[in-house]
Amino acid sequence: MKKLLALLLAMLLAFSLAACGTDNESSGGDKPSETDTEDPGETAKPPKDDNADEPPEEDGTQPPEEDETPEEPDPFGPETLALIASVNEDTAKASGTCGEDLTWYFLDNMLIIRGTGEMEDYNLDPRPWSRAAGQIELVYLEDGVTSIGQNAFRELKEMRAFYMPDSVTSIHELAFCFCYKLTYVRLSENLAEIGEGAFISTGFSSFTFPQGITKLERSVFSSADLTSLEIPDSITEIGDWAFDSCNLTSVTIPDSVTSIGRDAFVNCPLTTVTFLGDAPEMPDYEGRLMGLQDGVTIQYSGSGFEPYIETYFQYNWVKQ
Repeated sequence: MKKLLALLLAMLLAFSLAACGTDNESSGGDKPSETDTEDPGETAKPPKDDNADEPPEEDGTQPPEEDETPEEPDPFGPETLALIASVNEDTAKASGTCGEDLTWYFLDNMLIIRGTGEMEDYNLDPRPWSRAAGQIELVYLEDGVTSIGQNAFRELKEMRAFYMPDSVTSIHELAFCFCYKLTYVRLSENLAEIGEGAFISTGFSSFTFPQGITKLERSVFSSADLTSLEIPDSITEIGDWAFDSCNLTSVTIPDSVTSIGRDAFVNCPLTTVTFLGDAPEMPDYEGRLMGLQDGVTIQYSGSGFEPYIETYFQYNWVKQ
């Protein structure tokens, strides 16, 4: 009997303990761990949308300015000049004479001309450096050279840069024609003459003439890649076909110009021509003024334009 009562009491005690455990769980009596607890001050975050745009991570660098364009490296930098200064008959791959007191040297992709006086004129080949013509990319004239000969660098199709010292005063006819890759020329500040056709079919996009130039000869820039042009007020005459087939869209004629040859701007996509002075002499050729296409706007402020306005009514004459 006693054993039966003991068994009943044990069962009642077990039942009571189980009931207490259930009450504690329902009332949160046991303290949960910190990792299982959310901060009541935070709201639940929505699930990440893989398609949502996220700001790029910052890497500490500033984006380049939109209007900044990297400068072209100087083709005649310090290393190149040091190599030029070291060239002589022993180190050059080839050498010879190109004037009474001028010597030329070829090394790697460079043609160097050293000495004093005028360069010889040439009737195409044989020019002294003809065998290296397809390898010449840089041409450097040292101080003392006074002229650039006729046809001297014609059809150097790989030449891209040319250095001209201030001792040079003249460039003879056709000196650089058909140098399609020529985009850089350091001009002599004392240059006074540029011969006919000197820069036909060259790669210049812009060109600034030294103040010593007074005349732009016939076909001086025919078929060049010119898109902009600054004509100095030293220029008095622009020759026939001077800018035939260039890429010019506008041009300003300074007051100093008194004569413009026939078809000076023929086949150019010009939309505007501006005269800063009185009307220069402009000969008629096939009913077009300076070779301009119909519809070009011609701005003027000086006198003497009335005969041209009456004759060339296909242009838009605008008095400023």
